[in-house]
Amino acid sequence: MQKLAIFSRKFKQNIKRAGLNIIGFFVNAVKELRKITVRIFTDISQRMGFLINSFREILSSLWKLSKRFLLSFYKNILRKREKFVALIFLTLASVILGSIFYPFGKYVFEGNFIVEELSFIVNSQGHQRLINPILGLKTFDLTGQQTLTLRGKFTSKTEPKFNQKQKITLNLDRPHSRLVISPVNKNQPSSIELTQLKLIPFKPEKTQNILPVNVQSFNYNSQLNQLSFCLKLVPNTSDDLQYLLKNDDFNNENPSDLFNQGNLSIDVCQNPDLSTYQPLANLELKLGQEPIKISLEQVSIPELGIKSTPDNPNLIDFTLIPESDQREFILTSPSSLIITLPPPETDNKFLRWIQGNLDVKQVKFTKNEILGDNQDQFPSSTIVSGEILMTDKSLEIKQNQFLLISGQPGIQRLRSIEIKPESPPGLQVRFVGKDNQVEVGLDPEFPVRKIKPIWISSLGFSSDFIVALLSFCATIIGVLLPYLFISSPASNSDPNRNNNEDVS
Repeated sequence: MQKLAIFSRKFKQNIKRAGLNIIGFFVNAVKELRKITVRIFTDISQRMGFLINSFREILSSLWKLSKRFLLSFYKNILRKREKFVALIFLTLASVILGSIFYPFGKYVFEGNFIVEELSFIVNSQGHQRLINPILGLKTFDLTGQQTLTLRGKFTSKTEPKFNQKQKITLNLDRPHSRLVISPVNKNQPSSIELTQLKLIPFKPEKTQNILPVNVQSFNYNSQLNQLSFCLKLVPNTSDDLQYLLKNDDFNNENPSDLFNQGNLSIDVCQNPDLSTYQPLANLELKLGQEPIKISLEQVSIPELGIKSTPDNPNLIDFTLIPESDQREFILTSPSSLIITLPPPETDNKFLRWIQGNLDVKQVKFTKNEILGDNQDQFPSSTIVSGEILMTDKSLEIKQNQFLLISGQPGIQRLRSIEIKPESPPGLQVRFVGKDNQVEVGLDPEFPVRKIKPIWISSLGFSSDFIVALLSFCATIIGVLLPYLFISSPASNSDPNRNNNEDVS
């Protein structure tokens, strides 16, 4: 029992000693932490004080220098009449010289090109005529969705069912459905007439955006004497695209993924399976009273039990003597047209069948070409020749060179588009627009020539006058700067010494 009591007493002493050691350790740790914290805050405060004092000294020095400079400026320049007048001239010359090179606004430019092909968006809120009346068409070739009713006398060697009909409804219900109309006797003048083609901007029900029409791949083939182009609607946002597209598989995708920096990354003219099927143009066609040949591809005819399928081209040919010659088409997006024109007159160098004075945007004198098996596309210029004017300067553009316009709005109006059948054949395009500069080069990334006007040239001054004004301002600045701010040796001499010399 005595040993147990001794052990218990020693155990309590050890526990007490251990507790005191722990408490002492924490007390010492707190003291050391307090010292470190005080040392850190002291060091930070010293450094902050040094920075504040340094900054205060710098401001004080700058203030003293400014006061000394202003006092010297006041005594040596402002109080002296001749130097004050010189300062006014120096200020005016500096302002003129600096403002000449400041990029004020946009400048009007105009161009006259011969191109193989162009694309543009018609920037109109209402109906806009694109094609004027064309008499004597050799062929009218339409690809796109369409419903058309024909009346008259039908004749077909391959499909006897046509011979018993006086009225037939054609359903062009596939993206690649095709209708070709041509005269039976190609050696005689054709009575087929395209009366007009009028574009209709589309306004979706759920949005306030009016979707303009893109005229793409507007091309003239001189060898075949054909005018071809594709018409499609231009959605402004992914919501517009989601509303327009009726393809279920496509609508399962996120429409915003198809917009790359605000531009639609798909081309419905190249991929009509993603068609929008919305109306975009009215086309009026007169078939005449003479027999015509009609060729169909992927077209359904319910009266005859003919149904189109994607795998079967379903080619059909028949002859029609029209009962009524006037036909109206409501073209949908996209629709491709190939029109074989009547032979050009020998005394007519330009054919004015295309409407002029079009309000446009995003005009492109380029086309995409595909290289290799990987389907990579790269732009190529469609310009044959031309000239562009801005202020009093001009740039000649040669074949396959690119016209580079730096920003918006760019080309705003197509004054005229005329067919040029003679060498070099193509489309004669005259246009006007606004920009701060235009550039020309064989590579769009590395232009070699440009026009970048200065604002004073827009006031009608000639280049010689501008050069003379620049030389005059530079001379004024070069003479007056030393006169105002560099003291002469006489002014630096000691005034007391001068007084002593005068007394002696």
